[in-house]
Amino acid sequence: MKIKYLLLFITIFLVFVNCEIEGLCDDGDPCTIDRFKILRCEHLQKCQAKDLCETVTCNRRQGGNCTVTPRCHARTLCEQALCDVNTGQCIYTPTCISGDRCSIASCNEETGECKITPKCKPEEICDERGFCVNCSDNNPCTTDFYSPYYGICINIVNEWMNCENTTEYQKCLKGCNTNKCTNAVCDKQTLKCIQSYKDCSDGNLCTADVCDNDLGCIHNNVSCDDGNPCTQDFCDNEYGCHYKPDPTCDGLSSCYSNKDCSDNLDCTTDRCEYGKCTHSFNCGFDQLCNKSYKCEKVRFEN
Repeated sequence: MKIKYLLLFITIFLVFVNCEIEGLCDDGDPCTIDRFKILRCEHLQKCQAKDLCETVTCNRRQGGNCTVTPRCHARTLCEQALCDVNTGQCIYTPTCISGDRCSIASCNEETGECKITPKCKPEEICDERGFCVNCSDNNPCTTDFYSPYYGICINIVNEWMNCENTTEYQKCLKGCNTNKCTNAVCDKQTLKCIQSYKDCSDGNLCTADVCDNDLGCIHNNVSCDDGNPCTQDFCDNEYGCHYKPDPTCDGLSSCYSNKDCSDNLDCTTDRCEYGKCTHSFNCGFDQLCNKSYKCEKVRFEN
């Protein structure tokens, strides 16, 4: 029993000493926490960091005030410092970021001023990959742009743009050789000369229309002579050459049947009458005999 009471007394004494008379361990340092614990004095640091990213100092002149400072500091005005709380490693990232692939960010380390400038030249276009593409075709008549969908440059003629007076367009026109039989224009898409021949047709089927480089269009009369002495040859402006049997032509001097009087013309009816051949026109009133000696309908105008 005595031993048990003795141990109880010692325990109560130690607790009393630890809680009530800690001042007995004062080391005179304001930066320590002094206490008596289990028959000995302990001196713990008053200022302690919460993690690996803090540096803590104690100011003894100010009565042990704690000053907490981050472990990682930016080395220049153009970066910010971050700290990994698990390892205490400093991570530095730039404060000046362009934000896309088509611009470049630059930072003044003395002032921290951030400047964003285009990556490409004014005549270039920045594509979705950040590459500079020059879509200019040096043609003042086209609008040039880059198509992200197709990934190619597109140059289309801008009809609202007055490019006829530009040097490039005038140079194209000077390269076009023209005469009285040709027309020439400058293609605004390619700035190359496109030539075409003049149409000399006068709508008259009784003329042969030709073009002379010096004189221009010439309209010569068409010859309707079929070389047949038994036809009358005519020319109509809209229809052209047509033929009628010549009533003064007796054909064969003698005949025995209609077969002897054939003139091989589909537009005549050949008969043998009283021993002589006759040839009568068999086309309708609105038909003519064409150069193939066949009846063909003709359109008459009022």
